[in-house]
Amino acid sequence: MDIKELLSKIHIASGLDPDFRLAANAGELKDGKTMLNLKRFSEKHSLEGEIAAKLFCLNSGDKNIGFNIGAEILRDCYGKVNYFVAPVFNADIFNSTAAILKAYRKDIRITAVCSGSLPDGTDLSVIDETMNISEADANIYKTEISNTEQISIGSLSASAVKAAMDISKKICDKHARIVVLFPDAEK
Repeated sequence: MDIKELLSKIHIASGLDPDFRLAANAGELKDGKTMLNLKRFSEKHSLEGEIAAKLFCLNSGDKNIGFNIGAEILRDCYGKVNYFVAPVFNADIFNSTAAILKAYRKDIRITAVCSGSLPDGTDLSVIDETMNISEADANIYKTEISNTEQISIGSLSASAVKAAMDISKKICDKHARIVVLFPDAEK
């Protein structure tokens, strides 16, 4: 079974329009949703496109976590992902998530976010752009996301938000969807 066939089965099984699977506020995250639409943050900064955050637990123990993250992003966004921005804290998770997204959407732009150099084992063939975000910049967005979206995030997620914001300012498509990976968010 190829990736498109698998995702089609996921879409049918969910029985929902995936755009409604994105939580509009932190309260909806408690209902089992794992994607948060950062609408208030985007409006505050007059950003182009839509920024959505994928939340997940680092300590899940799932061997296929990268594949599952990629499949969940595609399911919850109904395949509409134009940009994927993720902190590279774990090369295996980043590589497998990026690979599954690239397998489904050849035109997706993958941005690796780091503070320094990329970890050993990072697959450079899936990366379109690398952004270095300082700890000081990340801390600014950590506080802002907490205030605008009522969700607590760590430095990894905050650095990805900063990178997504920079990307959003460069694009000219108000219908583009940027998905940011939040590996250290608290619901």
